[in-house]
Amino acid sequence: MIEDINKRVIHLLDAYNYSKSQFALELGISLSILTHISSGRNKPGLDMIQKILAHFTDLNPDWLLHGTGDMKRNKPKSIDMTSELEQLKSVSAELAGFQSGINQVLDYHKILYEEIAHLQTLSHNITKMGQKQNQLTERIRDIENSILSKLKD
Repeated sequence: MIEDINKRVIHLLDAYNYSKSQFALELGISLSILTHISSGRNKPGLDMIQKILAHFTDLNPDWLLHGTGDMKRNKPKSIDMTSELEQLKSVSAELAGFQSGINQVLDYHKILYEEIAHLQTLSHNITKMGQKQNQLTERIRDIENSILSKLKD
């Protein structure tokens, strides 16, 4: 009696239009091994199954080993994301523009802050100079009063 896995191997030859000799040559196995499998005398060994799966990359391993699912692997859905990628590029460019604008504002604020700090220092120095001027003016008045008092005597 031919095992189901043997039948699937034979079905594989038909599905891909291989003769037994072409199939054996492609997989690097002897024709006699393939003949024994097709007659039901032997089951395919692990080495042969690995060779089949390596050669037929679109083959569903579950189908080959267990007979479940489709013979070929389900191809992943091809999703066109061109529009979304373009939108992301656009939004990214816009964000980069905003970031550039924010950086310019921050640089300007830094300059203004430094100018304000410098003006505060100048204001403090002017206040000190005004106080010193008042002290000197007071001293001049004291000297004038001293001179006037000496002249009266």
